[in-house]
Amino acid sequence: MSFTVPSAPYISISLFSYFLIISGSVTMSLGFLGCLGSLKTVKCLLATYFILLTVLLAAQIVGGVLFYTQKTELAGSLKDHTLKSFGRNDSRIISFENTLVYIQQEVRVTAQ
Repeated sequence: MSFTVPSAPYISISLFSYFLIISGSVTMSLGFLGCLGSLKTVKCLLATYFILLTVLLAAQIVGGVLFYTQKTELAGSLKDHTLKSFGRNDSRIISFENTLVYIQQEVRVTAQ
């Protein structure tokens, strides 16, 4: 297994969450930068704000396109990851059925 080439042909779920966290943090920082630039009326700061906001918008569009184009692979990966993490949990159903059978047998014994 190579560390430079991803093993799956799609982007992992954790990459999307990192992308959202980073873009949210950058948005908050840009908001502060824009407020500071407008309060101090510094044209250079406002130009930097506009350029970085445009770059962030482009990055979010790219992220949205990647999410849309790989939706089926992402859903399958999420399902497999959930089943691997939590299992099918059939034990409770079998245990519940055994409990019902036991109760029905006890009711038949006491009713006779």
